[in-house]
Amino acid sequence: MRIVSDIYATEMADCHRELLTRLQTRAKVMLPLFCGDELWGLLNVAESTRPRDWQPDEIEVLRNLTTQSRLPSNRLPSTSNCRLNCKNATTSKPSCAR
Repeated sequence: MRIVSDIYATEMADCHRELLTRLQTRAKVMLPLFCGDELWGLLNVAESTRPRDWQPDEIEVLRNLTTQSRLPSNRLPSTSNCRLNCKNATTSKPSCAR
């Protein structure tokens, strides 16, 4: 989980900050979504206009949401598909180069 109250007050790469600025994101919470025990995707919640002090109850609601949304691998066509999707998601890393 990554909690950012203000992109201008949080240490991050300049290119990441520029991307978030272009996406009109000033504050965010990012949580992992799992397929079985493997990373499947990310849930991103953002505040676009101003810094935000994320409250503990908000974080808890988001944690509960991601836990309840956990994708059971036995409900997918095959676990290998889930693994393939997880592998593709984690191997494609964005570059800061323009």
